[in-house]
Amino acid sequence: MSILEYLLDHPHGTRGLQREMAARSTALARQIGALNRKRKDELEALRSALARLMLVVETQQRLLLQKGLCTQKEFDEVLRAVDLEDGAADGQLRRR
Repeated sequence: MSILEYLLDHPHGTRGLQREMAARSTALARQIGALNRKRKDELEALRSALARLMLVVETQQRLLLQKGLCTQKEFDEVLRAVDLEDGAADGQLRRR
């Protein structure tokens, strides 16, 4: 007897298969939902950390300028030099 014949001949075959598939689909949907919530939480944590870093950097730059430790032109020159340290003038510093 083939599997198809078994499923079609068995009194609970197709209904049992449908219930099993529904249960598996529900379990997968729950797992996906949990992963999505975790990723959403991780993304929010990264956004918060980035916002904090932006605040710190802006504060440092303003203090340097206000205290006369450098001019805006000097700051921009060093910024460009540091940007090039990773080999690309792309406004980012990527550590290798």
